Amino acid sequence: MPRLTPTACERASKRDEEYELSDAGTGLRLRVLPSGQRSFILRYRRPDSKKPAKLTLGPYSAGAEPIETPRLGDPLTLQSARMLTEELKRAINRGEDPGAAYKRKPKKVEPGPTDEPTDINLFGPACIAFAQQYVIPKQRSKLSGARVESISLQSTAAECPGSYEAF
Repeated sequence: MPRLTPTACERASKRDEEYELSDAGTGLRLRVLPSGQRSFILRYRRPDSKKPAKLTLGPYSAGAEPIETPRLGDPLTLQSARMLTEELKRAINRGEDPGAAYKRKPKKVEPGPTDEPTDINLFGPACIAFAQQYVIPKQRSKLSGARVESISLQSTAAECPGSYEAF
């Protein structure tokens, strides 16, 4: 299996589909997207389940100087990506899963002090807003003044289930 070189990383061009260039069995790969964006990834097996996993190390940076202590997410040169791969492989050999901290977790959305509670039926206020914007102005133009006065916001609110008393 050929080893990645800086020249090969620079010459990796975009194709119709995503592809990867491997670095001689280390698990380090250069991923090239159809847009032409290049990033380093690490393919490894999870220590606990032995299932294959992929961890994105960071975007490829062609002309930058190698970083002494590279971190996940930083722009990486080939040399920096190899150093980060060695560090992560040592963690894997110790039984740690470097990708476990980056697994997607469902976010809990808690209503803040300005948010409306989610358990209130919002059909009533929507009904009132619709009546104010569309129904009452049309009836004013079509009907006499006596009829328009009998149609009030309070009567519209009483007919709408789940409406607020403040309206």
